[in-house]
Amino acid sequence: MGMTESPSAVTKLLSKANTALPVESIRSESLRPVSTPSTEQKKVGENKFVLKGEERVGQSSRKMYDSKELSEAESEAEDAEKLSKTEERRESGDDEEEDEDDDDEKEEEEDIKIDQRRDRSIAKPSGRSAKGQEESAHPEGSEIQKVPEGIGDQEASAQLPIPGSETVSAIPTSSATQGTLQHNHDRANCLGMKLKKDFHLTIFCHLMPRLSESNIGFHDLYWNYDGDKLRKRRIRVSKMFRLIRIENVSLYDSTIISRLIRICLLDTTGKTGVQVVSNVHTIRAQLQRRNKRVWTFISKTDGQHSSIDHSDFFVRSNYSQKDVVMIIEVSVLRMSENAECTETSLGFAVLPIMADESTSCLQNKTYTLVLQEYNIFGSRTSFGQLKTPAKGSVKVKLQVFDIPNQIIGFVDSLPDVLIWNPMFARMAFYYRRLLCETLLKSKTNLMSTELLSDAFLATFPVIADQTDLMDFVRSIWMERKKQLENKENEAVEAANFRDLFMRTAFILYRTVPMPDYCLTNPRALIERSNIFKSLHESLQQRNSELKYLSSIRCKPINIQDYALDIVGSHSLD
Repeated sequence: MGMTESPSAVTKLLSKANTALPVESIRSESLRPVSTPSTEQKKVGENKFVLKGEERVGQSSRKMYDSKELSEAESEAEDAEKLSKTEERRESGDDEEEDEDDDDEKEEEEDIKIDQRRDRSIAKPSGRSAKGQEESAHPEGSEIQKVPEGIGDQEASAQLPIPGSETVSAIPTSSATQGTLQHNHDRANCLGMKLKKDFHLTIFCHLMPRLSESNIGFHDLYWNYDGDKLRKRRIRVSKMFRLIRIENVSLYDSTIISRLIRICLLDTTGKTGVQVVSNVHTIRAQLQRRNKRVWTFISKTDGQHSSIDHSDFFVRSNYSQKDVVMIIEVSVLRMSENAECTETSLGFAVLPIMADESTSCLQNKTYTLVLQEYNIFGSRTSFGQLKTPAKGSVKVKLQVFDIPNQIIGFVDSLPDVLIWNPMFARMAFYYRRLLCETLLKSKTNLMSTELLSDAFLATFPVIADQTDLMDFVRSIWMERKKQLENKENEAVEAANFRDLFMRTAFILYRTVPMPDYCLTNPRALIERSNIFKSLHESLQQRNSELKYLSSIRCKPINIQDYALDIVGSHSLD
């Protein structure tokens, strides 16, 4: 019975397949070019032409349906043939015919695979494989929407589903979105990163002469012609601060190589968010041996410790707004497995400095501030009043007092806005006096903005940001000052300091090959320290810097590095 029923089923399926259109005719119809309407058709009207377009769309859809029906009929016929052959082999029991049929089926399957590979190779674009393009264009797990052939790029993009639909098409990220992501990635999350990116937060920018609003004079540089000296300026806030300790810091591991405190003035009412309105001053903390949760600081100035470890700093501010506050950020430097050093902020403390437009709210006492574990430049950051320290919270203890009489005259001659180490106040005063003599006292044309050829005035602000080099100059100056007379006037002291600076820091600046100053690079700091010691020994033994320079290989000199520019990027906010 199986022998008689199977041929009839095959015959019916084949007859059904013959009723459909041939494959070649369908391909020829699909590849036939679409005729454009003639001028006579255009004159008849737009409605008639639209009808013809709809008829062509209907014909193409019917052809696609017929081709689909034909493929289904062919697959059913092949299945029926395989079923009939299997039944015949079972009834006859002929093993040889079964082997031959198996060979025929294998050959047919191999032919089908070859045809499929050939079709894929034809449809595959040039360059990398289509699979690679598909995987790169569509993320894993997303469903890819297929676009019919013959549709252009603009039409295909118009057919993409709206957000929230079941089918999600992979849409490439636009350039605007990529720029936003890059901007968010590059956004500073601590004062250390902000200092690296913003030139206006350096000591150099605040020591250099800044123009007034009219761009005719200088903002905070005045000369007293009657007394023939630099005129001092009294401002709203001029106080000395001393960091005592930081308590309840639970973070402690072997990857931490340094603990830093960053101090700055912050305007919390900026139109584009919070804005740093002063330089960023850095102090290095020490870990207490008995209690690892406490950071301490060094207040001695005996010369055995670096100035970056000094706990004292002065703050000068002439801002009248109450929204300008002092920020104390606590951070750590970590060394990764790849020998890369990164800075991580642990939080910050806020200290208001103004009560109203003319009165400072700072009192000579000890403050205990609470560390806020947020990003200074984040959206959830609060800069309100002082918070009551809670049990277990990180606390910052510091003392506020008046500037000592020994250095108050030097500090009053510095710029209106500055946060710095008091150990460098005397050297900064010498620089400001010589700067005022050159720009105001001795200059014939006060309206001239040409470059001034003065190596000392051009290089001192740059070196002021290099703490280790400033320590080296200060140590030699303290030795030299003991040999000078005690009651010398300002002009003589400034001239002597200028001479010493030109024999020490000047010959090292962009002349001797050495790495740049960077707190996140301990090896560079050690190499720089060895160079300073070598120069110091040469000055003590030979008393000549030329012999030291002749013994090493120096870099070529660029004369523009030693010229003072009064209208550079530092002169404007």
